[in-house]
Amino acid sequence: MRVSSLAHAAGPHRGSHRAFGRRFAFRRAVRTPRVVPTWLCAALIGALFLPAIAQAQGILLLAHGGREDWNREVLELASKVDAERPVEVAFGMANKRAIQQAVNRLAEREVTGIVAVPLFISSHSSVIRATEYLLGKRDDAPPQMEAFARMSARHAEADGGTDPGFDWTTPIETALPVELTGALDAHATVAEILIARALEVSETPAGAR
Repeated sequence: MRVSSLAHAAGPHRGSHRAFGRRFAFRRAVRTPRVVPTWLCAALIGALFLPAIAQAQGILLLAHGGREDWNREVLELASKVDAERPVEVAFGMANKRAIQQAVNRLAEREVTGIVAVPLFISSHSSVIRATEYLLGKRDDAPPQMEAFARMSARHAEADGGTDPGFDWTTPIETALPVELTGALDAHATVAEILIARALEVSETPAGAR
């Protein structure tokens, strides 16, 4: 991953997602430095061995933007995977502009195919449905697409990237084939994170197990 790509991916989302990210309990569970790399590494390294990715040249890493330390962990790990094959990061929740820009960067790196890997907890969410639509993997936009579009537009405006003519609700444009993997779902790493968080807040951790 090029340095310019790292800066671009992290820049517009350093602060704009902080408040929204705090709404998710799981995000609170993975904030400690020792836990974040564990599940991100598991997701990224595991993804490299998926059949679809083994045949593709480019990886589109989808991650919820958040605090600077969170974004930094994502970018650092993406950079490590980038040593194996091109990786570009798109921060946000079904943020069309971020996804389009990351796909464009992969295209500039002359990949022949893209596999999108969501660093999200569940595959059964409105975020994933909206992302599927933006990537052209489903025909109909989910009801929440408008809400995600408004949120993305507000964040862009707050970051000085206003573009009145940009349509946030239509699929991205690319000539490259794009596949989308599942999220973490029932991966064992999820249980490990929850146990680690429970032990951290428990008043009697010795007997918690």
